Amino acid sequence: MTNFGKRRSLVRSSVVARPRKTTAPGGARRARAGTAVQPRGQHRVEAILHAARAVLVEDGYAALTTRKVAERVGVRQSNVQYYFPAKVDLVRALFEDSMARTTRVVAERFAAGRASPEARLLGGIEHFLETHHVREEQRFLRELWALAAHDREIAEVMNQFYRRWVDLTARSLVLINPALDRGRAQRRALLIVSLVDGLSLFRGVTALDHPSLSGIEHELRDLVRRLARDD
Repeated sequence: MTNFGKRRSLVRSSVVARPRKTTAPGGARRARAGTAVQPRGQHRVEAILHAARAVLVEDGYAALTTRKVAERVGVRQSNVQYYFPAKVDLVRALFEDSMARTTRVVAERFAAGRASPEARLLGGIEHFLETHHVREEQRFLRELWALAAHDREIAEVMNQFYRRWVDLTARSLVLINPALDRGRAQRRALLIVSLVDGLSLFRGVTALDHPSLSGIEHELRDLVRRLARDD
């Protein structure tokens, strides 16, 4: 096993807060036993991701380099590159961290009891609607979109992220409405993701000055329910 493969597996396990047996992109194999739960390594990864996110939000995509992140953490560049050899590895981990945090938030909403597939779907959408009002979150996502426009590898990372979001939404739709075949569920899932993500451009932090925004969340929830229930 290469050192690169071990480092990459440590990063992935630290991001999701538990060790996983997985094959990372690029053919990297599972980390050696015990690596993923070493507190020092996990804390270092968390500090690097926090710094990388801050660089993106405060300084923009052009400033996101392993050197800049190292300066913010207060370590040598080689320390950052031990866990994230290239910028694309850092961005991939930021997306993994974002997805993990979203999953935790949605799970906590329903921790007190059982919830229907429709309630869980709407709960996830509710979380994303709430992030529309968080300046840091909106700047983070927009800077990543800007970065993807200039970097093909970053664009592929974003592509993977949105594919996962669409697939998860499609699974929820099939649970709500088993009559939907896979193709229709995926198309409707893409529509839902597009509605939620696209709406962030016009409300919240950078709200459009237009009366159409009044009651827009209610309209969105109704559309999602119809897309989920109608055959």
